[in-house]
Amino acid sequence: MTVNRATTKQDGVTIIGSDINLMAYAHVAHDCVLGNRIIMSNVATLGGHVSVGDCAILGGLAAVHQL
Repeated sequence: MTVNRATTKQDGVTIIGSDINLMAYAHVAHDCVLGNRIIMSNVATLGGHVSVGDCAILGGLAAVHQL
């Protein structure tokens, strides 16, 4: 799995909550905010600037893109 650091722009931050399960090949891009107790299954992917709330489950090959 990979987690990218935040960008250097103003307010750039990547936050990972507690009790997170990131499975094989999961990807968290820059400036993402993840709540607590999240499961990201194999190859689940978050684009930059995405927020995921508490207790979310992203299935295998799921992709989330910012607006």
